[in-house]
Amino acid sequence: MPDENFFDELTKEAWEFLKELIKINTTNPPGNELEAIQLIAGKLRSEGFFSRVFVSAYNRGNLVLRLGPDSGEAKLLLHGHVDVVEADKSKWKHDPFAAVEEDGILYGRGTIDMKGAVVCQMFALIALKRLKKSVSVPIVLACTSDEEAGCTSGSKWLVENYPDLVKSEYAIGEAGGYRWVVDGSHLYPVQVAEKGLVWTKITFSGPAGHGSSPKFGNAIEKMAEVATKLLSVPFEYRVTPAAREFIKGMASCMKSPIRRRVFALLTNPTVGPVILRKLISDPEQRSGLIAILHDTANPTVVRAGQKENVIAPTSEMIVDGRLLPGSTEEGFISVLRGIAGDAKLEVIRSMPPVDAPIDDPILTTMQESLREDDSKAKVFPILMPGYTDAKFFSKVAKKCYGFTPTFFVQGDKFGELAHGNNERIPFEGFKFGLNVLYKFISKMIGA
Repeated sequence: MPDENFFDELTKEAWEFLKELIKINTTNPPGNELEAIQLIAGKLRSEGFFSRVFVSAYNRGNLVLRLGPDSGEAKLLLHGHVDVVEADKSKWKHDPFAAVEEDGILYGRGTIDMKGAVVCQMFALIALKRLKKSVSVPIVLACTSDEEAGCTSGSKWLVENYPDLVKSEYAIGEAGGYRWVVDGSHLYPVQVAEKGLVWTKITFSGPAGHGSSPKFGNAIEKMAEVATKLLSVPFEYRVTPAAREFIKGMASCMKSPIRRRVFALLTNPTVGPVILRKLISDPEQRSGLIAILHDTANPTVVRAGQKENVIAPTSEMIVDGRLLPGSTEEGFISVLRGIAGDAKLEVIRSMPPVDAPIDDPILTTMQESLREDDSKAKVFPILMPGYTDAKFFSKVAKKCYGFTPTFFVQGDKFGELAHGNNERIPFEGFKFGLNVLYKFISKMIGA
């Protein structure tokens, strides 16, 4: 292994490069990721790598770098996106695109989701190059656009136009590898599955009229009733393999025997629903558990009426549906139809769930890599309620996992930092992630 000074200097260099990347505003929409992609390509070129940049739409692009043998399926595809979600500057401590460092913490949109991880991926490969490590099996790095708005100009475009360039046995992306501390245990969730997506527009009709007098059964009233029913989660309680392993892993680390037993019973579909409703008091934890144990349908956009004194004849509601592995779009729409009555349903976007083995040896390799820097590390599978680029890379990769190791300042949580105000990463957590990722890649390719 390289000495500590090597990684100290490499991390400082990567940290400064991350600042440059953060300063490029890639808020999606519109994205405008090409400048960021070209910055990455330039750095890789200066290190002696040959990467390919593909322009997928105006000012949007994707980068692909292949190491090792020129032909054959890659052993490992490392992928990450450079677009970010919007940031309201007025609600941030520092300008979200100024890359301000304060007390060893870097503030900026994308530090967690996911420019920081992209920089760790590319600098792990740079480390292999500088250390003259032999790469006997192919590795691919893919830096993409447009993940935050559906992947159309990013991973979807790459898979549809250049599938052979990103074909691999394993695809490693975001949504896993960050440290959770539970009763003193250091847990590192690894995404092994993610829910499917069905966005549906529901259009309601009813009597119209003057706003001065009630019109019962009007379109807005119908919409409100359906929204209320959907928020009560009218879907089956179902424990997938990923959810079961997550619950068991969390329960095993709880010091209180009673708490441990009660939490473990969430894997029992008979008593689990009662425990979830009555005994999980933390609203954030309950919400997260509902998401991994049910299909869900959340009303996200509502539209009705154009004038203050007119009862609208129609209204519409967009529903964000998320499906567990094993669920189907047809089954989801059937439940929705039973709730919506005579309203019109239209699916406007659909992507299937993604599922990988929960007992693959790669999880052991991840844990071994983590334990070289954190002796308490324990890896366990999780189901991701949202989606990632794995939605499309799963079409060309046999197995997709989320593993971007890091840790945060005590009290910070991944779910609050990614997409949240004051998104930030500590230097030590970034250094840890780069170290672990280098060791993981080295183990995977036998370097």
